[in-house]
Amino acid sequence: MMKLKLTILTLICFLGNVSWVSAADLSFDKEQYQKALWMTARFYGAQRMGEGVNWLVADHEPNGVANGMSFSERNFVKGKSYLKDADGSYDLTGGWFDCGDFVLFGQTFFYSAYMLALGYSEFPEGYDDYYSFDYNGYVSSGDYTWEGKKGVPNGIPDILDEVKYATDFILKAVRDDNTFYYQKGDGDADHMVWCTSPVKSAMPKSQGGESDGSREIKKASGNVTSMAALGGAALAVMSRVYKKFDPVYAQKCLEKAKVAYEFVNGTSKGNTGGGTFYGAKPKYVPDMVILAAELYRATNDSKYLNNAESNCIWMDAQRDYNYNYTLCYNNTEDLAAYLMASIKESSYSEKAMAVMDFYVNSMYKPSSGYILRKPGHYDAQWGSLRYPANQAFTYGLYSKLVSDKELNPYSLATIEFIMGKNSSNMSFIVGFGNKYPVIPHHRNFFRYDGNNMSMVPIPDKNYKFIQLGFMVGGSGATLESASYSESLDNYQISEGGIDYNAGLVCALGYINSVVNPVNVNKFGHPSPDLGNAISLCGMRSVTLDSKVPADGKKTFTWYKDGQKVESSTSASSFTVTVSGEYVCEIDSAGEWTTSGSVVVMASLPEFEPIPDMELCNPSQIEMNFELQDVPASYQWYRNGEALKGATSPTYLITKGGEYVCEISASNCKSTGVSFKVTSLLPEAEDAVSDMNGNVTLTVKGDGEYEWYDQLEGGSPLATGSSYKTTISADKTFYVQDAGAMDIVVGPTQKDFTSTGVNWGNISANFKASKACSITSVYVHIEGNPYNQGETTVKAELGGAKKATFTSDPIQVSKGNQFVKVTFSNPIEIPAEGDYTLTFSSGAFAVSYYENMNKYSSFAHQGEPLTFTSAGDGKQGFPGIADWSVTTGSGCARAVVLAKYGKTSGVDDVENSLCTFYPNPVSDLLTVRLNTVRSASAQVFDLMGTVVAEKQLNSSDMTLDLRSLPTGIYVVRVIAGDSIYTERIVKE
Repeated sequence: MMKLKLTILTLICFLGNVSWVSAADLSFDKEQYQKALWMTARFYGAQRMGEGVNWLVADHEPNGVANGMSFSERNFVKGKSYLKDADGSYDLTGGWFDCGDFVLFGQTFFYSAYMLALGYSEFPEGYDDYYSFDYNGYVSSGDYTWEGKKGVPNGIPDILDEVKYATDFILKAVRDDNTFYYQKGDGDADHMVWCTSPVKSAMPKSQGGESDGSREIKKASGNVTSMAALGGAALAVMSRVYKKFDPVYAQKCLEKAKVAYEFVNGTSKGNTGGGTFYGAKPKYVPDMVILAAELYRATNDSKYLNNAESNCIWMDAQRDYNYNYTLCYNNTEDLAAYLMASIKESSYSEKAMAVMDFYVNSMYKPSSGYILRKPGHYDAQWGSLRYPANQAFTYGLYSKLVSDKELNPYSLATIEFIMGKNSSNMSFIVGFGNKYPVIPHHRNFFRYDGNNMSMVPIPDKNYKFIQLGFMVGGSGATLESASYSESLDNYQISEGGIDYNAGLVCALGYINSVVNPVNVNKFGHPSPDLGNAISLCGMRSVTLDSKVPADGKKTFTWYKDGQKVESSTSASSFTVTVSGEYVCEIDSAGEWTTSGSVVVMASLPEFEPIPDMELCNPSQIEMNFELQDVPASYQWYRNGEALKGATSPTYLITKGGEYVCEISASNCKSTGVSFKVTSLLPEAEDAVSDMNGNVTLTVKGDGEYEWYDQLEGGSPLATGSSYKTTISADKTFYVQDAGAMDIVVGPTQKDFTSTGVNWGNISANFKASKACSITSVYVHIEGNPYNQGETTVKAELGGAKKATFTSDPIQVSKGNQFVKVTFSNPIEIPAEGDYTLTFSSGAFAVSYYENMNKYSSFAHQGEPLTFTSAGDGKQGFPGIADWSVTTGSGCARAVVLAKYGKTSGVDDVENSLCTFYPNPVSDLLTVRLNTVRSASAQVFDLMGTVVAEKQLNSSDMTLDLRSLPTGIYVVRVIAGDSIYTERIVKE
């Protein structure tokens, strides 16, 4: 967690003599400044609590949740956190996490929300629209990179999507003119456990969660002047800039901003700290100026300007406005002075301009070079990099005040230093550039729930969340020599926060307004929505609809792969027959222009690899590979053979094997999805009855089985490895391994009443009545262990079969006690027979008891193990108790289909009419007529159109299919009254 130490800061980097900036002076390609802004702004989406969407954990599932964490799985909500934040029944969900932790601290939250809103308000041309409020393009594609371009623009600048998530909460925080909520959560409890926010939410309040109710909420009826003022100021700005997108929401923001004003001016003045994490801000008057000035800019009501001016006395003398530090959440004089200087009708405009001039030309200006400098010594123990970023924004604001259209060299050099233009060529933004921090102190970034910082997975450049956009805090050494040492533990330099990024985002917005200015007229106007990528497969054409009505005034221009193909004022849609990237540009008589794009594919989409699956519980798995909006055909295969009748996108898998679902559509090359299914179920193939309905179902191998006519419940129809019955139609039966057993056998711990001895490793001898598995035992440690700590136990199987098994790790701290030893890879007793089993460990001796020869008294003797003696002819027994034994599969019932045999020979006649080969076919399809000498053949595409036909005879039995596109076709052969059809695949 961050702390702010109010000491003097020096920011130095020697880059040569000062001169104004041109495009040739840029150290990066122009796009990189857009990317840096995109990343650092989208970072706030990774800080969302409440309903979200938080793109960083949207698909996160608990992993490796450590012992000692009171995690409640039933309270876990995927992708969401802190849904119980409330004051009684008053909802307080939402807002941003402060840093890499999960508390909302008002000191940084309200400041950051206002900073971002102000940055957009003053430099709107710097901010573009690359994604939507809910990040659906990134989340659905799994590609979170700038290069992937998976964001889906929503017609609103991205920064306003992020600010709106903050103002949504501020609307709740400003409850009324006497109630203001300023903190959610307790920092000490939050620091108890290292895990992701959705997992922590499912823990108790004592560990920073909410499984036992809303975490701590802090509210005030006064003495939170600065937080309430900055929160109200953020609302006031949103009431102006969001009006074109949602006037109702903008009005709501304005009304609550006025409530915040009443709170600030009508309650006791002062500031409150955030426990041991943030001290109480010493000044609040500049924040009162900010709130009143922003309300004046939003309403033009002179009462707010008068109030602002009444609080500007500190601008009268340098001794009062020279706070001798830098813009940050604790010092906001820069922002107040900028606002008053920009209000030309104010009596304080000139004085405020003098204040700004002092800040940029005296207090911040370096004696040499471009990086902003402050006389003094390095002593910024927390977040050193945020300060030059904040100053870079101040310089941008100053440039606007003096109407300087050139890019300020101090702002540019400072931000480029952070982007990687430094002696180490290192970017301090996680995921930006070629060299950047990869182990920032940020819990959600690693998506690890093990509560062990030393075990977090270290990501590489291929980590799909690597472009986090989080600026690490750095140190004085970072500013002096660009040095940075990766350390998760050293959170003073490896952590960042919402206020760290705020100044950086604002400065990047200023830089982009000059380097990459956006046509802001496109915002607030209808943009073409062409939807997600679309496929031509199975279609002769597709129509692209802009979803913007044509009115004869707007011009719709269509481009394919960058080339203009059509322009119209009457048609708002376009029909395409060829794949490519299509763009629709709407031009409203030159007043504004918007555009949208879509990719039209001529190939079937690829599916993600399917992991291997296992049939046991459940005993059947339904797979579905249906393609939306693509008229495709499907054929399922098992172990290389086509499954007759399996032509649906869904298939219920009931047996193990290698499966392929082949998907075909006209105009496209077919694709296949393959995966492997193993089965622990009884192996029983489907069977066909005779013409009288008599059928026998059989399980392969020996064993104890029960047959049922329902998947669950009911009484067995029969037992044994086969079942005979009579059916009158196809019917499904179920078979289950009836020999399943889960039992604890052998001596119990209480049976060992005498004193054990260390006689070496003595085996236990037993007879098994069937195959079984031993999953755990209790082992008695004789005397003191040789070594304490983590160890394993070895089990050596002898007799009918020899094998060695190693236990899971156990902790050994003292002797003369039983310890439970588990085997995740069980000790397998393969079949009936006589065996010996010897347990040993390099960390301790296993006790032996000489006088334990009453084996008949052992629990469940004979089920399925009968203990007979100890090794070396001894009559005692080793200190091994409570043997957990399982037999049989323990799986659900396997599905077996009994097919009713037809009484006529129609199928035999039709199926014996002909055969085709090869299938798949690339050129000539051979038809072998089995019972006749001639027949007619027709080939249909999936639209039912005849695409080839021929009369077959004994001298010519081939169909030439070389001219047909790849895909699935149906061949129909007619000979007299007999008809046979078959699907073929054309490669």
